Amino acid sequence: MVDMDKIDLKNKKVLILEDSPTQAMLLQETLEKFQLLVLKSKDGLDALQKIQETLPDLIISDIEMPRMNGYDFCKKIKSESKYAHIPVILLTNLTDPLDVIKGMDCGADGFLTKPCETALLFSTIENTLKNIHLKENHQKEELKFFFGGQSHTLKINQVQITELLLSTYSSAIQKNLELEKAYNQLSSIYEELEKNNRTLKQLNEQKNQLLGMAAHDLKNPLAVISGYSSFLISSEGSIDQKKSHQMIERIKESSSFMIGVIDDFLDFSTIESGTLILHPEEIDLPDLVRKDLLFFESLAEKKGIALKFSYQEPIPKIWCDANKISQVLNNLITNGIKFSHPEEILEIGLKFNQAEITISVKDTGIGMSSEAIESLFQPFSKMKTKGTAGEKGTGLGLAIANKIVLAHKGKIWAESKLGEGTIFYVSLPYAKN
Repeated sequence: MVDMDKIDLKNKKVLILEDSPTQAMLLQETLEKFQLLVLKSKDGLDALQKIQETLPDLIISDIEMPRMNGYDFCKKIKSESKYAHIPVILLTNLTDPLDVIKGMDCGADGFLTKPCETALLFSTIENTLKNIHLKENHQKEELKFFFGGQSHTLKINQVQITELLLSTYSSAIQKNLELEKAYNQLSSIYEELEKNNRTLKQLNEQKNQLLGMAAHDLKNPLAVISGYSSFLISSEGSIDQKKSHQMIERIKESSSFMIGVIDDFLDFSTIESGTLILHPEEIDLPDLVRKDLLFFESLAEKKGIALKFSYQEPIPKIWCDANKISQVLNNLITNGIKFSHPEEILEIGLKFNQAEITISVKDTGIGMSSEAIESLFQPFSKMKTKGTAGEKGTGLGLAIANKIVLAHKGKIWAESKLGEGTIFYVSLPYAKN
């Protein structure tokens, strides 16, 4: 008595009919992982020769093959008593509803779709082998029915028709799951494309804005340089030295401004492209601030602004990219001078706690509204405003500073009121990241 709930697949011989060497190899590797013995044939005629030499326990046959296809091969062995008991599973794409009827007509025991999921492959093999003994107890009966506008007459037993229909249903479920998975993947790809399209649109708008700003910001200083240069050349030394010196100063200021604009654009492009690379080292932050302030003494003096630097010792050394932090400091100090009125004080301070050092830059200038602060660190923010002496900027400096600080795992923020000045804060972790 065979225990129908237990079928040992180990060392069961499976004959594969597949004209594609690649498909045959993949199927063989899958079956051999579960210790099934695999025989291979390239078509039905070759398989008929093989089963005369070695009788398999199961046959898995492709349908589309040269010389003899899967249907004809299955009908051939099912018509011979010594082979009729060997179960045959047909590999098909199930693209035509008549495939199931053709399978019934040729005596097939089950269907598998290509490619077949491993779990379904082995459950179909196991069920097919279990059902061999059940088929022996059922005689074939003639079945007449209409399908697809045609009359069909088949000789088939109940177990075979049930097995074929269930295997077809299982394959259809697998295909549906694969389609659902493919749909979800396509949905994810579509969402990603939509996201990328929005990003590209933003980048395109940003590029156009950048080009517009570049054209606008560079036009005036270029006009100054061109105009004064032409005048100096045409005057041929007739202009007095003082006037000539003033024109050269204007040319120099315009050139410096243009260099600053180009530097901001290049820095912003580098950071936005994801190529911001830090070179951290241990530095003395008070010493770095003092050195940076030296560059602003003449600019502050021209506007009558005093620079005041204070902190309580000791300030621990900090790990950071000195050049990048100087760039942040320079931007904040430049803004402080730019938006301060003459004869005011710009205060720079340092404080530290157990985790971080905080830099503050405080002015008593024109200040900002709460709405302006919200967009302050965004590129091309509306805070691209002239300073108290008409100074101009690109509107990119604070966006660049924000990116640099974030790259250091730090924070940057501002507190301000209209007419009461602004305080910028930068907090940096002083431990090595």
